[in-house]
Amino acid sequence: MIFGIILLFYVSSGGYTTFLFGQSYNFSNNTGFANGTGLEDQFSDYVARLEIRPADYLQFVNRVRLDHDSLYLARNEVTMKLGTTDNWFDLGYVYLRDDPNGLTQDKREEIYIEGKTKIAEFWSVYGSYRRNLVNSGNSIDGTLGFEYLDECFGFALEAKRSFTRDRDVEPETRVSVKFRLLPFN
Repeated sequence: MIFGIILLFYVSSGGYTTFLFGQSYNFSNNTGFANGTGLEDQFSDYVARLEIRPADYLQFVNRVRLDHDSLYLARNEVTMKLGTTDNWFDLGYVYLRDDPNGLTQDKREEIYIEGKTKIAEFWSVYGSYRRNLVNSGNSIDGTLGFEYLDECFGFALEAKRSFTRDRDVEPETRVSVKFRLLPFN
Protein backbone atom coordinates (compact mmCIF):
# COMPACT_ATOMS: atom_id res chain seq x y z
CA MET A 1 0.00 0.00 0.00
CA ILE A 2 1.35 3.43 -0.97
CA PHE A 3 0.21 6.64 0.71
CA GLY A 4 1.31 10.24 0.50
CA ILE A 5 0.51 13.72 -0.70
CA ILE A 6 1.10 15.52 -4.00
CA LEU A 7 0.81 19.30 -4.30
CA LEU A 8 0.81 21.05 -7.68
CA PHE A 9 1.08 24.79 -8.30
CA TYR A 10 0.70 26.21 -11.81
CA VAL A 11 1.20 29.80 -12.91
CA SER A 12 -0.28 31.53 -15.94
CA SER A 13 3.14 32.03 -17.55
CA GLY A 14 3.46 28.23 -17.97
CA GLY A 15 5.71 27.51 -15.02
CA TYR A 16 4.87 25.08 -12.24
CA THR A 17 6.01 23.61 -8.94
CA THR A 18 5.25 20.10 -7.69
CA PHE A 19 5.84 18.53 -4.30
CA LEU A 20 5.46 14.84 -3.38
CA PHE A 21 5.85 13.22 0.02
CA GLY A 22 5.07 9.56 0.65
CA GLN A 23 5.73 6.17 2.16
CA SER A 24 4.68 2.60 1.47
CA TYR A 25 3.55 -0.25 3.71
CA ASN A 26 4.13 -3.94 2.97
CA PHE A 27 1.65 -6.30 4.65
CA SER A 28 4.28 -9.07 4.78
CA ASN A 29 7.25 -9.07 7.17
CA ASN A 30 9.41 -10.45 4.35
CA THR A 31 9.51 -7.65 1.78
CA GLY A 32 12.12 -9.28 -0.46
CA PHE A 33 14.20 -6.09 -0.67
CA ALA A 34 17.85 -5.84 0.37
CA ASN A 35 19.08 -3.73 3.29
CA GLY A 36 19.87 -0.15 2.34
CA THR A 37 17.12 0.14 -0.28
CA GLY A 38 14.64 1.85 2.03
CA LEU A 39 12.10 -0.90 1.32
CA GLU A 40 13.46 -3.69 3.55
CA ASP A 41 10.99 -3.09 6.43
CA GLN A 42 7.19 -3.18 6.45
CA PHE A 43 7.14 0.63 6.52
CA SER A 44 9.39 2.05 3.82
CA ASP A 45 11.57 5.10 4.21
CA TYR A 46 9.91 8.46 3.57
CA VAL A 47 10.46 9.87 0.08
CA ALA A 48 10.00 13.43 -1.12
CA ARG A 49 10.42 15.25 -4.42
CA LEU A 50 10.32 18.97 -5.14
CA GLU A 51 10.33 20.21 -8.75
CA ILE A 52 10.40 23.88 -9.63
CA ARG A 53 10.04 24.75 -13.31
CA PRO A 54 9.53 28.51 -13.72
CA ALA A 55 9.95 28.29 -17.53
CA ASP A 56 10.31 25.62 -20.22
CA TYR A 57 14.07 26.10 -20.31
CA LEU A 58 14.80 25.91 -16.55
CA GLN A 59 14.14 23.08 -14.10
CA PHE A 60 15.25 22.41 -10.53
CA VAL A 61 14.57 19.01 -8.90
CA ASN A 62 15.40 17.79 -5.38
CA ARG A 63 14.72 14.17 -4.35
CA VAL A 64 15.29 12.90 -0.81
CA ARG A 65 14.80 9.70 1.16
CA LEU A 66 14.60 9.83 4.96
CA ASP A 67 14.99 6.79 7.20
CA HIS A 68 11.55 5.97 8.66
CA ASP A 69 12.97 5.31 12.16
CA SER A 70 15.63 7.95 12.71
CA LEU A 71 14.77 10.49 9.97
CA TYR A 72 18.43 10.61 8.89
CA LEU A 73 19.07 11.59 5.29
CA ALA A 74 19.59 8.34 3.35
CA ARG A 75 19.53 9.85 -0.15
CA ASN A 76 19.65 13.33 -1.63
CA GLU A 77 19.71 14.20 -5.32
CA VAL A 78 19.72 17.76 -6.63
CA THR A 79 19.62 18.60 -10.34
CA MET A 80 19.40 21.78 -12.32
CA LYS A 81 18.61 21.65 -16.04
CA LEU A 82 18.91 24.61 -18.34
CA GLY A 83 18.13 24.72 -22.06
CA THR A 84 15.96 23.28 -24.81
CA THR A 85 15.78 19.80 -26.34
CA ASP A 86 18.50 20.79 -28.85
CA ASN A 87 20.87 22.62 -26.49
CA TRP A 88 20.90 21.77 -22.80
CA PHE A 89 23.07 21.73 -19.72
CA ASP A 90 22.53 19.57 -16.62
CA LEU A 91 24.33 19.96 -13.30
CA GLY A 92 23.73 17.55 -10.43
CA TYR A 93 24.70 16.35 -6.98
CA VAL A 94 24.06 12.86 -5.53
CA TYR A 95 24.41 11.73 -1.91
CA LEU A 96 23.72 8.13 -0.84
CA ARG A 97 24.34 7.24 2.80
CA ASP A 98 24.59 3.50 2.00
CA ASP A 99 24.82 2.65 -1.70
CA PRO A 100 23.36 -0.86 -2.21
CA ASN A 101 24.23 -0.76 -5.94
CA GLY A 102 27.90 0.15 -5.52
CA LEU A 103 30.93 -2.08 -5.09
CA THR A 104 30.63 -1.47 -1.37
CA GLN A 105 27.73 -0.20 0.73
CA ASP A 106 29.69 2.89 1.73
CA LYS A 107 28.55 6.48 1.49
CA ARG A 108 28.56 7.87 -2.02
CA GLU A 109 28.69 11.55 -2.82
CA GLU A 110 29.31 12.90 -6.31
CA ILE A 111 28.70 15.75 -8.69
CA TYR A 112 28.08 15.52 -12.41
CA ILE A 113 27.74 17.75 -15.41
CA GLU A 114 26.17 16.85 -18.76
CA GLY A 115 25.40 18.79 -21.87
CA LYS A 116 24.41 18.65 -25.50
CA THR A 117 24.51 21.23 -28.26
CA LYS A 118 23.24 21.16 -31.81
CA ILE A 119 25.98 22.09 -34.29
CA ALA A 120 24.02 21.58 -37.54
CA GLU A 121 20.49 20.58 -38.57
CA PHE A 122 20.90 16.89 -37.67
CA TRP A 123 24.27 16.91 -35.90
CA SER A 124 25.04 17.48 -32.24
CA VAL A 125 27.88 17.03 -29.79
CA TYR A 126 27.40 15.87 -26.19
CA GLY A 127 29.44 15.12 -23.13
CA SER A 128 29.35 14.32 -19.44
CA TYR A 129 31.67 14.14 -16.44
CA ARG A 130 31.22 12.66 -12.93
CA ARG A 131 33.47 13.23 -9.92
CA ASN A 132 33.55 11.57 -6.50
CA LEU A 133 33.43 13.97 -3.54
CA VAL A 134 34.36 11.50 -0.77
CA ASN A 135 37.76 10.10 0.16
CA SER A 136 40.27 11.18 -2.49
CA GLY A 137 37.74 12.92 -4.73
CA ASN A 138 38.72 11.09 -7.91
CA SER A 139 37.09 11.34 -11.31
CA ILE A 140 34.53 8.58 -11.94
CA ASP A 141 33.92 8.81 -15.69
CA GLY A 142 33.68 11.13 -18.66
CA THR A 143 31.99 10.88 -22.05
CA LEU A 144 32.30 12.75 -25.33
CA GLY A 145 30.18 11.98 -28.39
CA PHE A 146 29.04 13.17 -31.81
CA GLU A 147 25.52 12.30 -32.93
CA TYR A 148 23.52 12.37 -36.15
CA LEU A 149 19.75 12.16 -35.62
CA ASP A 150 16.99 12.76 -38.16
CA GLU A 151 13.33 11.72 -38.20
CA CYS A 152 14.10 8.11 -39.27
CA PHE A 153 17.36 7.00 -37.69
CA GLY A 154 20.42 8.11 -35.84
CA PHE A 155 23.95 7.09 -35.02
CA ALA A 156 26.60 8.29 -32.61
CA LEU A 157 30.34 7.92 -32.19
CA GLU A 158 31.11 7.97 -28.48
CA ALA A 159 34.27 7.81 -26.36
CA LYS A 160 33.90 7.00 -22.66
CA ARG A 161 36.68 7.01 -20.08
CA SER A 162 36.20 5.19 -16.77
CA PHE A 163 38.62 6.25 -14.04
CA THR A 164 37.52 3.61 -11.51
CA ARG A 165 40.23 1.43 -9.99
CA ASP A 166 39.21 -1.29 -7.51
CA ARG A 167 40.49 -4.85 -7.09
CA ASP A 168 40.17 -6.33 -10.63
CA VAL A 169 38.70 -3.17 -12.16
CA GLU A 170 41.16 -0.95 -14.00
CA PRO A 171 40.56 2.42 -15.67
CA GLU A 172 39.64 2.03 -19.33
CA THR A 173 38.64 3.97 -22.41
CA ARG A 174 35.93 2.63 -24.70
CA VAL A 175 34.97 3.89 -28.13
CA SER A 176 31.60 2.81 -29.47
CA VAL A 177 29.26 3.36 -32.39
CA LYS A 178 25.55 3.40 -31.57
CA PHE A 179 22.65 3.10 -34.03
CA ARG A 180 19.00 4.09 -33.46
CA LEU A 181 15.95 3.30 -35.59
CA LEU A 182 13.00 5.53 -34.89
CA PRO A 183 9.40 4.31 -35.22
CA PHE A 184 7.36 5.19 -38.28
CA ASN A 185 4.19 7.22 -37.68
